[in-house]
This record gives sequence, C-alpha cells and structure tokens, in this order.
Amino acid sequence: RDPRPPLNRGMLLLHTGRTAEALADLDAAIDRDAALEVSFYHRAVTRLKLAAGMLPAERPRMLEVCKGAEADLARAVELGGRRYRTLF
Repeated sequence: RDPRPPLNRGMLLLHTGRTAEALADLDAAIDRDAALEVSFYHRAVTRLKLAAGMLPAERPRMLEVCKGAEADLARAVELGGRRYRTLF
C-alpha cells in the first residue's frame, strides 16, 4: 500500500500542532513502507515535539520518547538519508 497518504497527513498534522495524531499517521506510513527514510525523519521530529511538551513529572516517558526519536534518526541515516546525519 502507498505510504504517501499517511505520511503527508502526518506531516500536516505535525505542522498544525496535532502531534499525537501525527505520530499515528507516521507509524502507519512506516508500516506501509519501512524503507522510506523521510517517514522515520518526520516521526523523529514528531517524537521530539511530544517530548518537549511533557512536564517534568513525565521524565521517564520523555526519555523513552527521545530514545525513539534517536532510533528513528539513525534508521533514516541507514536508509540513505545522509542529510539527517547532522541532526544527531
């Protein structure tokens, strides 16, 4: 199945501040095509935005979300997205 509809929707949701919904769509895009590095990049950005909005009491969850973002960026680089190397 084509990953572009959930990818595009996820990017739009991310840029309108609806990060939880964006994350779900980006997960769907990756489920449809796990070799599309841009999906991993945008999911990492979404995860970082989610983490940035968390309260100090949510620190354990925040660290988990940040580790997920780091893994997504690493996967984007592995898939050939060399332009993402400067981000981490």
